[in-house]
Amino acid sequence: VNDICKASNISIGKFYRFFKAKEDLIDIYHMEFDQYVEGIGEYLESLSPIDSLLEFVKLEMEYIKKNLSYNTLLFSIRLNQKTPYFNLKNRSFFYQLKRISGRILEQYPVRPGITPDRFAEQIVRVTRGSIAYWCSHTENDLTECALEDIRSILFGNLVHDQPPK
Repeated sequence: VNDICKASNISIGKFYRFFKAKEDLIDIYHMEFDQYVEGIGEYLESLSPIDSLLEFVKLEMEYIKKNLSYNTLLFSIRLNQKTPYFNLKNRSFFYQLKRISGRILEQYPVRPGITPDRFAEQIVRVTRGSIAYWCSHTENDLTECALEDIRSILFGNLVHDQPPK
């Protein structure tokens, strides 16, 4: 909480007037991002499944880059938590990602055992890795790094090296 207050230039007392714990701040961030994701669902549906996934990741990374210090701080809080408190699978973010994953799996042959849930979870793990790396290597472009990583797992799961044109 001290780091949050210092980065936000507010007193600890003022922080606790609005939040019971630092995790409450993360919940608000997730809710804001989920509202953003709900607003772009129709747009993503208008794209091809692979373009939809790449655009989704691009928009997520651009959203995260908007406030470097805030997001770096939130990400470090999440990394230091001992237990998960926010169920990813109940979020609009994951629901949208799973829908995109399902569209990809319907259109392209994939390796056995890959389900929309599993594919979406892989994407989350890869993008979180990209974010963690970027937090300490900000000279790299987060969006480009994440898209490169997503292309790697995307084409690694497809039976063919490239999706059909």
